[in-house]
Amino acid sequence: DGKPLDTSKYFMFCANVLGSCYGSTGPTSTDPDTGMRYGGDFPLVTIRDMVRSQAEVLKQLGVNEVTFAVGGSMGGMQALEWGICGYLPVRGIISMSASGRHHPWQIGISECQRQAVLREAFW
Repeated sequence: DGKPLDTSKYFMFCANVLGSCYGSTGPTSTDPDTGMRYGGDFPLVTIRDMVRSQAEVLKQLGVNEVTFAVGGSMGGMQALEWGICGYLPVRGIISMSASGRHHPWQIGISECQRQAVLREAFW
């Protein structure tokens, strides 16, 4: 009680990331058409796609407003998207360790990470 994220006052909704291999179909899932992992053939999933799916779940649950979208890192990017998407009204966002744009060095680091994943033998 009385904490910033007070569960006696607010309902907390935490969704699995669309395209994650932990609870939804993702790149390591088996493509039923080929019997092989999707790997690089898996469709691109954006932050906007993730937020759109979260909003759809909330609508199905009867939620008509989000008090705060809160997240850190990729969750922070999702919080920013919640602030601009318009899928449901959002009173405020709390975005930690995320920004609305990347500097060139961040893009370079992200590309290094992507290349490491693409070179993984089981990808």
